[in-house]
Amino acid sequence: MAIRRSTARSARLLTDTGLASGEVIARRLAGFATPGASGSARQQREATRMVTEKVQAGIEGASAAGLALTFLPMRAWAAFADPRALTPAGYATACGRVASLWMEVGQTALTPARHKAVANRRRLARQRTR
Repeated sequence: MAIRRSTARSARLLTDTGLASGEVIARRLAGFATPGASGSARQQREATRMVTEKVQAGIEGASAAGLALTFLPMRAWAAFADPRALTPAGYATACGRVASLWMEVGQTALTPARHKAVANRRRLARQRTR
């Protein structure tokens, strides 16, 4: 069961991030390609913000993943420490739990980037309608 929840969460994270990122890239490229606006103070601020947010999201994701990786061996050991793990079905369940733990590390790393992409999509959508 845990692997299914983890897979569903990963799919949602990847879908949200991918859709939001595509829209943000399209809006930013359209803004950068607009004649007369290219090189404007607004576009320079947007370019600076773009780079800063990417670096910040990368650092936050790496830090969160590092913390999750710190606890991974102990949590994996706990999955196999259960006496039911000595049976074939219990062993398969324990392996599924460990796979879910690895997926959680990836989800933890991706979450800050997803938050930034979705927030940027909202912000850029508001700017274009003004």
